[in-house]
Amino acid sequence: MRVKSLISRKAHLIKSFTILRNLSGKLRYHFIKWKEGAAENTLALEMHEEGPVREEVFEAKARFMNLRALMKSEGYDDKDIEDAIKQEKLR
Repeated sequence: MRVKSLISRKAHLIKSFTILRNLSGKLRYHFIKWKEGAAENTLALEMHEEGPVREEVFEAKARFMNLRALMKSEGYDDKDIEDAIKQEKLR
């Protein structure tokens, strides 16, 4: 009777460890997928806010603001300033 009880206990422990191992593997898999997704979202947000395209847009806006201020200080009227900015945007 004692041998049978030890064998059944061993079988029960093996089943339990197998289940725990599978669950930990699935948990690890989903954690890695979550971590990769979070990294992709962070990268996408960073590229939207600070990426090279964003820098080009900021530089273009600064260039147009400087052009507008320079032409205003030189005495051009608003219509001429807008025409110059349109021509600059086409380039």
